[in-house]
Amino acid sequence: MHNDLSGRTFFIDVWRGIAICAILLLHAYAMIPGLNHQSPYDPQFNHLGLGVHLFFVLSGFLISESWDRCTTGGVIEFWVRRAAKIAPLYYLFLVLGIGTFLLVAAFTPTDKFPSTHFLWQALNPANLAVHMSLLQGLFPSALESNVAPGTWSIVNEAYFYLLYPLIRKFLARGPNSAVAFWIAATVAANLLANGVWSYGSADGYPAFQNYYFLGSLPDFALGMILYWVKKRGFDSISPAVVAAALATLFLSIAWFQSSHLFENSIFLPALAPFILLVRWPQNAATRLLQIFGRQTYALYFAHLFVLKWLDTFILLPLRDDGMSTFPLFIINLLFAFPLCFALSNYVFDQFDRCFLRLFVDKYLIWEQSRQQRSEAKAETPPKEHATAFEGQPQ
Repeated sequence: MHNDLSGRTFFIDVWRGIAICAILLLHAYAMIPGLNHQSPYDPQFNHLGLGVHLFFVLSGFLISESWDRCTTGGVIEFWVRRAAKIAPLYYLFLVLGIGTFLLVAAFTPTDKFPSTHFLWQALNPANLAVHMSLLQGLFPSALESNVAPGTWSIVNEAYFYLLYPLIRKFLARGPNSAVAFWIAATVAANLLANGVWSYGSADGYPAFQNYYFLGSLPDFALGMILYWVKKRGFDSISPAVVAAALATLFLSIAWFQSSHLFENSIFLPALAPFILLVRWPQNAATRLLQIFGRQTYALYFAHLFVLKWLDTFILLPLRDDGMSTFPLFIINLLFAFPLCFALSNYVFDQFDRCFLRLFVDKYLIWEQSRQQRSEAKAETPPKEHATAFEGQPQ
């Protein structure tokens, strides 16, 4: 495995960079005004949504490694670190997302944002409370009336972090149990997706089965399997497994049409061995991907914010002037990538790191102080015992 000087795994950061670039490309395409999902390129671009699920796989891998490093405070330290990583950027983006909508609505003709627009309907106290408590992933109606579109994936990450200690202790304690857990999660996701959890709306909103937590759980479980493979020292995987994975990848690509669950259940497991096997060369391209991969949360939030502004103030006027889809997409990319990186690297990522240091350092200082008080109390003999001993004759 390649490691950089800071100890982080180079190849994982490169994969994370690939995942976030796929997501950015997908959303840059999807937010082209007037597209209406009727383009012949829709099927190809929709497959880039696998970038989110690849990110879930990598999160399952990294969180398992992070768990091993939480030796001071155990579960509490683990949760503090995860909350410090997600919460500040999430709430910042929530405020910016609502503020952006209100500002855009103020400068946009009322026919673009009528009172029946779903975001106006979403701005109510009950829905805001659901989003503030990160519960929208449990309610289809909250995802459809989302005050911060795109946060469904962050919410699923938060649910996984909350449940991880229980999963690690009881369901995925080793490689065999991790595989069994992944199989159970995959079966449950596919069964429930067409049952009580299936949801869709008449206006074409994507089915809830693509966004709910249980549909993403197999991805996290797959990452935990990769963690155990690496932990047990398997530096190579059987050639037969690689050959079967390659065949499955090609068949999956040939069959990709519209089934997200098929992609997640077949394509990602076939891709998984290559996450450990591929040795990325260290060159300019992979180092850039590594930089992207080390600030994926900041980039994810930044790109949603940037694309909304580009859509409103640049792409819509150009579309109204008669510009076609492909030039609009190229212009979107030319503006989006540098703006997202600048906003992420110099603002959001610094904000994220600042709060991470603040919360984690404060917690570790408090935990160390608590342990010292506990040890001092244990070493100090009871006062009455000391008095009695001192009063005994020599």
